[in-house]
Amino acid sequence: MKKFLIVFFCFTFVVSTVLAQDIFLTLTKYDESIEKLPTNITIITQKEIVEKHVETLGELLQNEVGINFRSHGTIGSLKTISIRGAASAQTLVLLDGRRINDIGLGSVNFNNIPVVNIERVEVIKGAGAAVYGTGAFGGIVNVITKKANMDSPIIEADISYGSFNTFSPSIISAYSNNKYSILATLSNISRDGDRTNSKFVNTNVFFSGQINASENSKISLTGNIYNAKYGLPGSLLIPTLRDKQQDNNKYLKLDYDFSFDKNKSVSINGYCSRDIMRNQSYLYSTDDRYTSDTYGFQTDFHYADVLLLGAEYWKECFQDDSRKNCAVYSQLNYDIWKFRLIPSLRVDNNSVFGWVFTPALSAIFNLNDKVKFSANSGKVWRAPTFNDLYYPGLGNPDLKPEYGLSSDIGAEYSYGKIKLIATGFYINSKDLIRWDGTRSKNIAKTKQYGFEFEAGYIMNLLLSHKLNYTYLKAEDESTKKILEYTPENTINYILNIKFTRNFTISAVVCYRSDLIGTRYYPDNSISVETIDGFFTLDMNINYKLNENIDFWIKGFNLTNTNYQMFCDYPMPKLTVYAGINARVLR
Repeated sequence: MKKFLIVFFCFTFVVSTVLAQDIFLTLTKYDESIEKLPTNITIITQKEIVEKHVETLGELLQNEVGINFRSHGTIGSLKTISIRGAASAQTLVLLDGRRINDIGLGSVNFNNIPVVNIERVEVIKGAGAAVYGTGAFGGIVNVITKKANMDSPIIEADISYGSFNTFSPSIISAYSNNKYSILATLSNISRDGDRTNSKFVNTNVFFSGQINASENSKISLTGNIYNAKYGLPGSLLIPTLRDKQQDNNKYLKLDYDFSFDKNKSVSINGYCSRDIMRNQSYLYSTDDRYTSDTYGFQTDFHYADVLLLGAEYWKECFQDDSRKNCAVYSQLNYDIWKFRLIPSLRVDNNSVFGWVFTPALSAIFNLNDKVKFSANSGKVWRAPTFNDLYYPGLGNPDLKPEYGLSSDIGAEYSYGKIKLIATGFYINSKDLIRWDGTRSKNIAKTKQYGFEFEAGYIMNLLLSHKLNYTYLKAEDESTKKILEYTPENTINYILNIKFTRNFTISAVVCYRSDLIGTRYYPDNSISVETIDGFFTLDMNINYKLNENIDFWIKGFNLTNTNYQMFCDYPMPKLTVYAGINARVLR
């Protein structure tokens, strides 16, 4: 297998492509050319989102470099991601800059973020705590939602049907002029599922509005209501044929942006959210309801795209417990000769854990217009979740935060149709929280290291390729054992063929090597097992009838591979969907 990986890697090095991206927001909190930023960032554009024909954020990210997509099998089951081997709770997820990690569990269920709401996605792999605070060990995913503009269709509708009786309609309506704009989305997914008790139904309502209050100011309001009901089939060894779960998530966010002049601007936002989860387990005779409330505000001041000063406050409430966090942060973009230095510092004061200082530094050296080098290093931390602290019988209110140092160094070569990116990374962590069978404790020290590679060559307007390869070694330093669910080798290869101006086909080949997972038995015993690696093949076929109508077919796991990402949670086999997208243009 190793010989095959080397041959495949070298072959695709010559004939693959990394598509150029232009603007990136998340690192410096203002739109900036990606050429001025480090090599550890990724952008998924609206064009890529449309072409992939996926339904959730997790599926959208699963083939990106450095990202390990994790699914509990059935369509509609829990889906999370890991960046550079960090736990899913150590990956910070933002929605228009607002953190959305579950305050009870720490992670994000990527099933609950419909793609129909998303304009683009920006990813920072590595240290991000200096500007965004707790939870960014592995990196940051910032989901930027849709806004109406003068090019938005007045109405856009999409409807699809496929395997497991899956029916998915959605409609978007938008209007924009020089004074205001508004966009609203309504979507629904229903499917019977591929296993007993895996039926899934959700409804999503999203809206976004903007008013240009003056030449220098803008007010924006966004909100979302998401409801889902689904069965929990359990593992193959412990099936739960009647367990159910309901998710109800809603949020509202108000933004105000004001420009004093071309060099000075300020933005202020406030938000509130409520997440309710009801879990009904007939196996354990429980009916639990968890309520999470979060509200806060944030303000940023920019001077000449050089200086960022910011302050943030939030309060989190989970069941009967709550905590507050206040923070100030600063970032400087300093250009000298061919160098750009981006030092950052954030100071948090948490009502439970006290003061935390998180400095970071990014350095970019543009040797010429073809070659770029970059390095990043920063302190990272994660506050214990409410479950870590207060879960009945197992929580530990004396827990300390997790701390670590995340660093990487990279190089990029870009010339004409060729683009190569290579990045090496290292994350060292201490005081990691683990459950030892009696309660949660700060007992683990880990290190994750490896490299990420992207290479490319755009052959012509009709044919393009994309490859990424991630090598990851994630170890518990005290036991010298490999961390669970961290594959050593991951390869994603994407081929796009444009047969005519209106007819395109894309194929995605994914390889993931063996990994370690825990098997749970009905008698409450456990064992550590090796989960076999796998190859999968997905394919998209798109036909554009005219400017208003597109037809598409999407096939997942066309090789009908029997594989798992979590022990005893089988992934769906061959799955096919077909749909039509219709638009009424301005």
